[in-house]
Amino acid sequence: MAQTDSATFRASPIPRSRVRRSSGVGRLTLCAGLVLVAVGIVWILQGLDLLKGSFMSGRSFWAWMGALAVLSGLPLAARGLRRR
Repeated sequence: MAQTDSATFRASPIPRSRVRRSSGVGRLTLCAGLVLVAVGIVWILQGLDLLKGSFMSGRSFWAWMGALAVLSGLPLAARGLRRR
């Protein structure tokens, strides 16, 4: 039996462009984006006085903050989906 060189059985290094990132970051980003969207929708409904029972009800400030939260959460969720 012929003796083989151990160097021939070494795995070649994987190029950095082909290394898959950890999906934990993608999941965290996706969850944070979805939470921002959900909270933003609640704030919009409270600000527009469609969801009553809070000090935030009927105050347009919360509708604007809700819109800002939704607009921040959508790209974050999209980035999280792309990383998965």
